[in-house]
Amino acid sequence: ELIQSAIRTELGRGGQVFFIHNRVQTIGKMEDMIKRIVPEAKVVVAHGQMPESQLERAMIGFYQKQYDVLLATAIIENGLDVPNANTLIVNRADAFGLSQLYQIRGRVGRSQTRAFAYFLVPETATITSDARERLAVLQRFVDLGSGYSIAQHDLELRGGGDVLGQQQSGQIASVGYEMYLDMLQTAIHLLKGEEVAKPKEEVEINVPFTASLPQNYVPDMKGRLLLYRRLSAASSEEEADTIRQELLDRYGALPLEAEELLWIVRLKVLMRRMGLKALTLGPKGVSLVPGKDPTISPSVVISLAHTYPTQYSLMPDGKFVIRGAFSTGGHVYKRIREMFENTIN
Repeated sequence: ELIQSAIRTELGRGGQVFFIHNRVQTIGKMEDMIKRIVPEAKVVVAHGQMPESQLERAMIGFYQKQYDVLLATAIIENGLDVPNANTLIVNRADAFGLSQLYQIRGRVGRSQTRAFAYFLVPETATITSDARERLAVLQRFVDLGSGYSIAQHDLELRGGGDVLGQQQSGQIASVGYEMYLDMLQTAIHLLKGEEVAKPKEEVEINVPFTASLPQNYVPDMKGRLLLYRRLSAASSEEEADTIRQELLDRYGALPLEAEELLWIVRLKVLMRRMGLKALTLGPKGVSLVPGKDPTISPSVVISLAHTYPTQYSLMPDGKFVIRGAFSTGGHVYKRIREMFENTIN
């Protein structure tokens, strides 16, 4: 009844709904249930195991208001901004980390419209005390800018380890390592009374290949986490090159997954300089989504699309498409850099 009422209330005011169900195996059953209790709702499913083109169509369709409900896994945790979606329903919220729930909750309330977030859990007697405390913290901190307070509680609940050194504890993997580090860094600066730098605009990169530091290449878990931390904080291509040289010296020739990870880091740095917020690599090419303040001159993009229509397209939503076959992140990075090298700072 709560799910039915929440969805119908949002649809009744012309809005859309995020519904988070973080189990791919049973997401189809959840889709059937929603369609049964709210038959008038147009539901679309999105999760990371879908073909990339299908996932992209689902996301774009929801953004363009072709669907009323986006039933998704936590894949929407970062980077999806839909101002018309102002109701969020999270199934089995007790299975998420505190910072992850806070990040997901941020998907709604991004416009002037009042937003609602529903966190569904089993009977309280069957969930852990930590899960109850996580949900209680979210209920207490609902104001804008409450991320610092939530980060403090997250550390208390999960254990912060040696924040400024190498020793770490807690379930970092359940939160999202890069976001966790950003929140920790902000908390450290605030505790020291230092000025907190303006957060970097989120950059989302979707590629159909693995980019990681394999365990058989960097066996030590703490060493891998420290390397991931350095890579996520890299602010220049030179930093990525330096880390690559260190890997080469210490562990030998880099496997393909590690090379791809370094290209992804370089791509993120380049995209931030260009003011791009998203990149998706598909079988037919690359799509680029501009952020709030792109540094590329619109005239350059328009000129490319006009002069070489078979290679480039400028879509109505502002997305720029580069056609071609790109087998690696390095190919993508080099192509974009060559195209726009003279137009970025």
